[in-house]
Amino acid sequence: MKPFLELDERFWKVLANVWTLVAMAFFMVDFFTYGRYDFLAGSLSAIYLAILGLFAGTKEYERWHGHHFSRYLGEYFVIFWTALIVAFIAVTLLTQRPYRLPTEFITVYISVLGIFALTQKSKNWYKNR
Repeated sequence: MKPFLELDERFWKVLANVWTLVAMAFFMVDFFTYGRYDFLAGSLSAIYLAILGLFAGTKEYERWHGHHFSRYLGEYFVIFWTALIVAFIAVTLLTQRPYRLPTEFITVYISVLGIFALTQKSKNWYKNR
């Protein structure tokens, strides 16, 4: 029996992209308003990382079952998050304002790096099997 609603890799890709933009915008607003919205950071981070993990997991599942043909590169997630953290650090160091990085931002950054590392390892195992 086929499920009523089947969510494929494309669905998770779009959702991950949208939530990446939402999360980055949120952290920029929170950073430049001196942590005014910190109370939302934990929930938003959990939702974002769950969706990113579902996308990465679905992508790897599809790859290992011969259905993944996308040339979508996870490097972009790492590049964009790294650019954002570098920008935040630069602004903090170059201005005399009390900016600070929320703990959740660091958690998201480290998690994105971890998800990327795992998917790269899976891709290499798949190619070398």
